[in-house]
Amino acid sequence: MSTEQQRYDVIEHIGKNIEIRQYPTRIVAETSVDISKSDNPRGDGFRIVAAYIFGANKTRQKIDMTAPVEIAKLSMTIPMTAPVEVNTANNILLMWFFMPSNYSKNDLPDPSDPRVKLIELEPMTAPSFAGAPPT
Repeated sequence: MSTEQQRYDVIEHIGKNIEIRQYPTRIVAETSVDISKSDNPRGDGFRIVAAYIFGANKTRQKIDMTAPVEIAKLSMTIPMTAPVEVNTANNILLMWFFMPSNYSKNDLPDPSDPRVKLIELEPMTAPSFAGAPPT
């Protein structure tokens, strides 16, 4: 069984290594961690959102993981290898797990942890290195 990758369409190639990609609407499970109050904010954020997809939700439903992981400061993206996006601003680490594409926001179970929010991201266009995991 393979891990779902984020879907996108390549709308332009720039040279050999850069693609302009169009991403559809995506759903994320989001949490935030106060960096000043945690010894391991990335680990804490990961555990909070991972618990949601592993069944810590109101219907105890497990949700498949997706890829890639995306870790970023507010204006910088670094792709990694699991379904997470991390942003930091004002001492807050924001972490996202991308939900599988077969779910709409209404299809997903409500989080049982109030620190987890389900958010629908608008379609977006973004550059990416060709062959690199989608961001």
